[in-house]
This record gives sequence, structure tokens and C-alpha cells, in this order.
Amino acid sequence: MTTFQSAAIAGLIWNLALWYAGPFFEDLEFDMKNPTSMMLLYLSANFAVVWLLARFAVLTGLGISSWVYVLFLAIAANFLQYFLWQKMEKK
Repeated sequence: MTTFQSAAIAGLIWNLALWYAGPFFEDLEFDMKNPTSMMLLYLSANFAVVWLLARFAVLTGLGISSWVYVLFLAIAANFLQYFLWQKMEKK
């Protein structure tokens, strides 16, 4: 699998999983109005999705050697998502 293919597949799966995470959290009646609880929920979703992508590296091409790297990647993605959501809400 080429680098582009693995990035595209992993990105597509990650995007789809987070796309459905919001309605899933709302169905479970989590507080999505509070920014802190929303950040924690999406951090857990980011961590779970990236960890699963790394566990199935044979299919996705995303190989990560340690859960610590997964945590750092999930935190970085979480802050990026938060700042983008804040920027989009202002417009």
C-alpha cells in the first residue's frame, strides 16, 4: 500500500467515525453545550478511532507502535478540531 493510499483510507475512516460521533453522543444525552465535556468526548472518540486504525494497520496502512503516540495524535487532533469549530461558529 502506498503512503497516499494509507493516508486516504485512514483519513476517510477517521472522518466518518467522527462524523457519526456527534449524533451518537447526543443520542446518549451527553452535554454537548459545555466545551469541556465536548472536548473530552471528542478526545475519547479520537483516541478510540486512531487506536483502532493502528490496530488494523494491515487494512488501513496506519501503523503506530505505542498507545502514547496515539494519545498525542488524538490530543493534537482534538485541539485542531476545537479551534476550527470555534472559527466556524464565528462566521
